[in-house]
Amino acid sequence: MKSIHVRLATTVLALLGYAADIDALDTCALRKLVAIGRHESRLLACQSKVATTNDTSNLSACDAAASGGFSKSFAAAGSWCVGDELNCGNTSGDCERAITAATTDTFPSACEAAKRNAAARLTKREMACYARARGSTLVDPGCVSRARERFSMDIAAAGTCPDGGSLQTVVENNCVNPAAVTTNDVGLVNSVCGACGVFLLAWGKYGSDEGQFNATLGIAVDGSGNVYVADIYNYRIQKFASDGTFTTRIGSGGDGDGQFNLPTDVAVDVSGNVYVTDGDHERVQKFTSDGTFLLKWGSFGTGNGQFSYPWGVSIDNNTGNVYVVDPNSNRVQKFTSDGTFLLSWGSHGSGEGQFDVPGHTAVDSNGNVYVTDGNQRVQKFTRDGTFLLSWGSQGNGDGQFYGPFGIAVDGNDNVYVADSGNDRVQEFTSNGTFVTKWYNEPSEARIDAHGALDVAVDRRGYIYVGNQYRVEKFAGCP
Repeated sequence: MKSIHVRLATTVLALLGYAADIDALDTCALRKLVAIGRHESRLLACQSKVATTNDTSNLSACDAAASGGFSKSFAAAGSWCVGDELNCGNTSGDCERAITAATTDTFPSACEAAKRNAAARLTKREMACYARARGSTLVDPGCVSRARERFSMDIAAAGTCPDGGSLQTVVENNCVNPAAVTTNDVGLVNSVCGACGVFLLAWGKYGSDEGQFNATLGIAVDGSGNVYVADIYNYRIQKFASDGTFTTRIGSGGDGDGQFNLPTDVAVDVSGNVYVTDGDHERVQKFTSDGTFLLKWGSFGTGNGQFSYPWGVSIDNNTGNVYVVDPNSNRVQKFTSDGTFLLSWGSHGSGEGQFDVPGHTAVDSNGNVYVTDGNQRVQKFTRDGTFLLSWGSQGNGDGQFYGPFGIAVDGNDNVYVADSGNDRVQEFTSNGTFVTKWYNEPSEARIDAHGALDVAVDRRGYIYVGNQYRVEKFAGCP
């Protein structure tokens, strides 16, 4: 009767955890940004020598030495944060080509050499400003302003010679912005050479105190950016501000209204009401945002509105309807916000619209429903359960899964899947086209020491991942 409970609980408890080094994760991205800035600066210094001497015979050796130093610095930064060496190296190469194209004159030219050196110093200084911002700290505009002021003085001292119109713009558009991108409304670094998923912060550890967890198997975010976590073996939902500050506890162990026996997932509607799947009680409970109990529905069974250990829960923000995964019955059930049964779909199997222990659901802006399926795939349905498409197979390649579990959809209908067995999150378009991924090597501090179990995305694109004993926050794509 409780096979899914035993199966999933065993999986969770078998995933041995350790306290990942938050500072190491933070420092990894910092060091990569510094390495990129130095690489670009050294490549431009090589070009400055060409402008000084009009001799290119040593250019290849100079570039090779700069790139060799970059490879060593990049490797030393670590492999557990985003930023691919090849992509970042290509960014540096694009920077070099853009600056040399903008600073052409009859060589030798002391003026052009000085301008190329000025560009080298600007990119190094601005990248250092971005690196100092690190995880959740905003980029200091004063740091960038000082770098630009020094650059202006360097350009004035260089004299008059071609500079592409605005060399500062050329540097920032071709050297700085492609390597470290910030969002428009806040100054957080959210990309390293175009790779999404920059680590920002984390909170939580094993325990039962406020802000501690014993299996974070469900996570949701409300319209104000508050984060709700289903803390399954502590029999509660914990609510946090977006920076991880604890604010509210909902529920306790027990059989009464507002009490839980293994809360498996949580969802929040546009009004801030909170829905919790209460696994061993075979029901869904609804609360206000401050934890006041409102209503409940469900009982054990296979009939309409009954459950056999309900798991994932999600909300259609356009209609307020609630979707609940009923994994032991291999189906998804749809309800109104007051628990009135509407319809269900699914059966056991591997065909279209069939499931092998479905895990979580998410709903996009058009009301389409995405379901993670133990057949190592994601299936997409209309809001009435009509099958649309599926993607995925078993493996660790792009678009493959080994235990897809949590799932979320952002404001652009991009789909994020917690690929638990591969310790990563993968991002897809709404039709299943692979976009990107982020994860880390098992030997290092990483996105998840215990399997990425659930994922949620807030209205500003920040991504939250539940990792058994903690929550990690990442910046999404610009």
